[in-house]
Amino acid sequence: MAFFDPQAINVIIIIHAIFGSMALISGPGAMIAMKGGSAHRAFGKLFFYTMMITAVLALIISNLPGHHNFFLFLMGIFSIYMVSTGYRYLYLESIHKGQKPTVIDWILTLGMALFGLLLFTGGIAQCLGLWLMIGDRSFGIVLIVFGGLSLLMVRQDLKAYRGKVQYRNHWLFMHISRMIGANIAAFTAFLVVNNKIVPGIFAWLLPTAIGIPIIFYWINKQKKVRGMKIVPKAS
Repeated sequence: MAFFDPQAINVIIIIHAIFGSMALISGPGAMIAMKGGSAHRAFGKLFFYTMMITAVLALIISNLPGHHNFFLFLMGIFSIYMVSTGYRYLYLESIHKGQKPTVIDWILTLGMALFGLLLFTGGIAQCLGLWLMIGDRSFGIVLIVFGGLSLLMVRQDLKAYRGKVQYRNHWLFMHISRMIGANIAAFTAFLVVNNKIVPGIFAWLLPTAIGIPIIFYWINKQKKVRGMKIVPKAS
């Protein structure tokens, strides 16, 4: 098939690399820019679109002949989920008032729930030596970590969809955490692909270890400045 022509595959990989590089630049730009300002919105939109294109191309490349790559597939799924939910939370501003999630919100969350369960159970099997698809048993730890993170994010979604939130601007904190999470996925992909120094498991987990404290920092900062806590009504 022409689609599988080596030159066509190389073009797809080059486009993937170009948009991935743009995402690596625009993501931190959105984090540094003043929240809600024009620069933040411009960088944020650029990050969303470049990350989505990069992630979709990653899914395609990971299934092309001679390029089967579970790592690319994993990062593609994570990136699509996080940038999509991060974007969708901008439209769930009234979730504390009983606003209901849309069909696309449920598709994203339930899809990640299934994927997270597969990762988590697959990681346990890999650590026990029961899964022979990947030779490195330490990769099971990676699967457990990413599977666990997936399920934690799904739990956050389900609580939000039921209106179980503490802040009126809960949507803002979820937007921040998911977009920074997508940045983590982008830097994980970059480090794993280009890593020539540290052991593979560290390349996989180092961006997450650095990124999670950054998520807590920005959310706590926004809570102090813009947090609008919900006060229970007196009975």
